[in-house]
Amino acid sequence: MSELPTGWVETTIGSVISPAGERSTPGADDARHYIGLEHIEAHTTRILGSQLASQIRSSAVSFQKDSVLYGRMRPYLNKVCLAPFDGIGSPELIVLPPSLGIRPRFLLYRISHTDFVSFAMKHIEGDRPRVKWNQLADFPIDLPPVAEQDRIVAAIEEQFSRLDAAEASLQRAKRNVERMRRAVLAEAFPRGDELPTGWVETTIGSVISPAGERSTPGADDARHYIGLEHIEAHTTRILGSQLASQIRSSAVSFQKDSVLYGRMRPYLNKVCLAPFDGIGSPELIVLPPSLGIRPRFLLYRISHTDFVSFAMKHIEGDRPRVKWNQLADFPIDLPPVAEQDRIVAAIEEQFSILDSLFAAIDHSLVRSAHLRRAILEQAFTGRLVPQNPSDEPASALLERIEQVRRDNLAASKTKKGKVATPR
Repeated sequence: MSELPTGWVETTIGSVISPAGERSTPGADDARHYIGLEHIEAHTTRILGSQLASQIRSSAVSFQKDSVLYGRMRPYLNKVCLAPFDGIGSPELIVLPPSLGIRPRFLLYRISHTDFVSFAMKHIEGDRPRVKWNQLADFPIDLPPVAEQDRIVAAIEEQFSRLDAAEASLQRAKRNVERMRRAVLAEAFPRGDELPTGWVETTIGSVISPAGERSTPGADDARHYIGLEHIEAHTTRILGSQLASQIRSSAVSFQKDSVLYGRMRPYLNKVCLAPFDGIGSPELIVLPPSLGIRPRFLLYRISHTDFVSFAMKHIEGDRPRVKWNQLADFPIDLPPVAEQDRIVAAIEEQFSILDSLFAAIDHSLVRSAHLRRAILEQAFTGRLVPQNPSDEPASALLERIEQVRRDNLAASKTKKGKVATPR
């Protein structure tokens, strides 16, 4: 084991902080704000929003400003944030209030680090995995003096602010690449008063019909399965597949080079070209190779924004989906097959350049994430800022915390043992 920095002490997270948070159900006139798991961005410590407590009809936990809120469900999502106000939150949040022994922002960064995530992951089970505080309390930490905690937080945030600026610039660049992709498709599929020579105005339902026989795969089915979760939104990319033998529900069959269109939540624009004969989610509309329209031309045509907008006019409900008979009337200007091939070649030539740019941006974002982890690793091993021998050692702080706990325990026992005086 490496030697601890001067003034640091080896302890556990449960030795320096205890959870709080009284449970209650907010009333119709509750003016506080509510933070749920859905309001905390995964892996970033950022809060995406909140809602009025008066809109919540279930039990919630109270928290004070500067409490660290830790999402105990699916801890691999690493949902942790600092409360910006006094309020209430989801019961799936562990509330860690401001404490004598550990600064809130130091705690925030400490438990958002990858080693804490890995520790939490060892304790989860089930399809809605969650952890309890008593499982997390034994997490070992090397605790610096409070003054050094402040210096560490300042150094982390100085470095993170630079990374934030760089990442924001990279995200702008990604959006520009996405706009360029849309511009390429807009040029490939012009909509004007006068049709180009050899083109014809028709509807998508006039040139192709859906296929896909329904069946439930057996335990020895060697085919592969593509679900909505395997198709990346907005990109036409396939992220993976799984063995059909692992699927226990109904599925649709498809042949290689069929266009697979995700009919649920069409604003996600999930569409891809089948790379093999296989089966897919019933939420996919299977458009097989057709005499009148090339598969890759169809792929790019229905991934264009005007088709997405058309589909969006037909959705309703909390699980919005479209049917083929609603999409079949989508108007398209159809070029000759030979020109379809030339259009696809031109699109893919331009897209290959844009894909290279996109990959370079993604590589830089991944590198930035690695730098963040490296900064936190240095911070929590005493290598980010120098130690100051005049700082009060963390061991003295732990002794005071223990004394406060002993005093509170003694006071609690005295209160319980007191006998009321008869009147």
